Amino acid sequence: MGRKGTLLLGLGAGYVLGARAGRERYESLKRRARAIAEDPRVRRAVETARGQASTLLSSARQVATARGKEMTSKVAQKLPSRLTAKLPPSVAHRLHNGTWKSYPETSALSSSS
Repeated sequence: MGRKGTLLLGLGAGYVLGARAGRERYESLKRRARAIAEDPRVRRAVETARGQASTLLSSARQVATARGKEMTSKVAQKLPSRLTAKLPPSVAHRLHNGTWKSYPETSALSSSS
């Protein structure tokens, strides 16, 4: 066998041994990750974080809705009458009385999973 043959044999052996060692390491990490995920302390922490995130999202949604209504009212007050005169009466009424309805909540934001 020449130099090329020896080199190819060495590369092949290195690949096989490396792949086996890599797979064993992967399996070891996978077992460790599963054990951590199934730990009751970790599960409690995840549930706590999920609850806090839901509460924060709800608060943020309320603030955004309130600020949106404030901004709608401010913009409506600054619109020239020549623009508001072109709006349909139902829209102009809601815009000027500050009763502009917010968009319905989307299912992605309202779900608590």
